Amino acid sequence: MAPWLTNVNVIAETNVPSNQLQHAVTAVIKGCVAFSDFASKSDWEDAITAYVTKLLPYYPDGTELEQAFWYNGGVISFAQKFLEMYPQNENAERLRRLALYAQRFLACISLPHTGNTPGEAKTHKNVALSPHFRDPLAEMIVNRVAANEEKVTPGVQPPGSTATRPAPAGDASVEMPVPAFASVAFPYSGYYILRGGWDRNALHVYFKGGRKGTGHSAATSNQIQLTAFGRTMLTRAGSGLYGPGPWPTYSAYVNSSFGHNTIVVDGRSQNDPKAPQQQAPIPSRWLASESFDFAEAKYDAGYEGLDAAITHQRQMVFFRQAGLFIVRDRLEARKEHEYSQVWCFGREYGEDQVLADEEGQRMVTGDGTGPNLALYHSGPAVRYTRFHGQKEPQSRGWRDKDYPAVDVHATWKGAGTQQLLTVLYPRPAGEFDIERVERMDSNGVAGISILRKDGSRIECRAAANGRGSLVIGGLQILGEAFFLYTSADGRVSGLALGVDEASVDGKAQNPAVADFTFELTNGRIAMTAEIRVPTGFEWKETTGGIVPSYEPEGTETH
Repeated sequence: MAPWLTNVNVIAETNVPSNQLQHAVTAVIKGCVAFSDFASKSDWEDAITAYVTKLLPYYPDGTELEQAFWYNGGVISFAQKFLEMYPQNENAERLRRLALYAQRFLACISLPHTGNTPGEAKTHKNVALSPHFRDPLAEMIVNRVAANEEKVTPGVQPPGSTATRPAPAGDASVEMPVPAFASVAFPYSGYYILRGGWDRNALHVYFKGGRKGTGHSAATSNQIQLTAFGRTMLTRAGSGLYGPGPWPTYSAYVNSSFGHNTIVVDGRSQNDPKAPQQQAPIPSRWLASESFDFAEAKYDAGYEGLDAAITHQRQMVFFRQAGLFIVRDRLEARKEHEYSQVWCFGREYGEDQVLADEEGQRMVTGDGTGPNLALYHSGPAVRYTRFHGQKEPQSRGWRDKDYPAVDVHATWKGAGTQQLLTVLYPRPAGEFDIERVERMDSNGVAGISILRKDGSRIECRAAANGRGSLVIGGLQILGEAFFLYTSADGRVSGLALGVDEASVDGKAQNPAVADFTFELTNGRIAMTAEIRVPTGFEWKETTGGIVPSYEPEGTETH
C-alpha cells in the first residue's frame, strides 16, 4: 500500500485530477477493504477524502478539462467504487451528482448512428453506462442507438417531441420514449451539440468551442464534426498519439488543427496551451429552440510562432426546418495573413467523390447511392486544395493510419477583420434540391441566399466588423448578423444578433433585446425566443421529462 499512497500524494499535487490519480486512489480504496484491521487504514482514508475533495470542483455540467472522452468516464467508475465503500461519506451525494452528470454528458454527445462519442484528442469510444447509477435519461439515449433504426427520415425532430419508435425487440406494442430536448450545451467546457432528433439518421453536429484543456487535449478549438442520415460526413483525421506515429509526419497531423475542421493561419496550427479550472460558464451565447439553434465560441490562444493577437470567432446556426447549418467565421489580426478552413471528409467518400468547384465557390460529395454533403462559401473568394493519403512533406488526408481520405482546405488572404460564411447542407441519397445560390460581399457585409426547388429560401447577412446595416427584402437591421428562413408556403422566421435598430418595410421596430429569434407577422417582428449567455447548468425534472437548464434557480435573467 505504501507505493500507492505515495502515488496519491505525488499526483494530487498536480493542477487537476487525472486518470492516474483515479487508479491510485482506487487501489487505496481496495486496500482499505482488504486490510480493514490495519492501523494505517485511517491514513489511507485521509488520502481518499483528500482526492474526493479535489475531484468535486469538476465543472457543474459534468465535463472536465481532460479532453479525451474515454478518460471522462473515469469519474463514473471511481464514484461507483467510492460510493459502494463509503455510502455515508459527507461527500457522497456530491460525488453521486458529479458521476450522474458526467454520464449524461457522454450520452448526450454520442453519435446517433453508432453510440460512439465524437473523436476528440486520443479517444473515440462507446459510451459506457455504469450499472451503479441507474439514470433513465442516459439509458433512454443509449437504448435508442441500440435499436439500430434503419429508416431514413430526411425531416428533423424538434425539441420536446413526444414521437416514439419501436423498441429494439421489434415489438410494435412497446414504445421507446424520446428525450424532451434535442440540442444541448455544456457551457463550462464549451461543448455544443446541435441535434436534429434522436433516431439514427438524425442530423448531429459536435461543435467544440472549448476552454484551454489539460491532459490529452489537442489543438482542436472551434472544430466541427457532422453526422447525418446515418453517415459520418465531416470528422477528424484520427486518434491523437503519444509517440511519433507510423511515419514521421503523421503524429503532428492528427494532434494538430490540420487534422480537424477548424481554421489554420499561415500554415500554422493553433497552440495547445494548458489552463487551470475556471469558475464560471464561458461567456458565449446559446439557444436551442423549435426553429433555430445557435452556438458560438472564440479561440484566442494564438497560432504556432505567430502574432498572439490573432483571434477566431466561430458561430453556428442550425435551421431546423430546412435541415442545414450556416457557419460564420470571423478572424481578427493586425497584419495580412493566409487563412485556411480545414474540412476532413468521412472516409466513406472516395477520392473521386469530393468535388471542389472554385468558380461556384462550393464543395459537393458525389456518392451516387448514399447521403451527401454540399458546402457553399460566401465572403472572400477561396481557393480549394485537396489532399488524399499524403505523407510528405506533411501528412494530409488520413482517417487513422490505415484509411486515406479527402481533406480540403478553403484558403484566402486578407488583412484586418475577415469574415467567411459557409453553408453545410447534408442530404439523403438523391440530388440536392437547390434552385439557385446568390452571394454578396461588399462594404464589410457578407451574405448568401439559397433558393430551393420547393420555393423555400435560406438567407444570411453579417457584418464583419460587428455592426452594419443589413438588408433582406423589406427587413432591415442595424446590428451584427441575421439569418432568415422563408418556408415553401411563405412563412418567414429568423434569428438576429446584436440588433440596435430594426425596421420592416420602413416601419421602425423596437426589439426588447439585442439577440433573439422571431417571426414576421403582419409587417412586424414578433420575438419568439431570446438568445442568452448561460449563467450556469443543471438538469431539471419537468412534466415533459429531464431537460438542461442554463439559468439555475437563484440566478438573474434579462
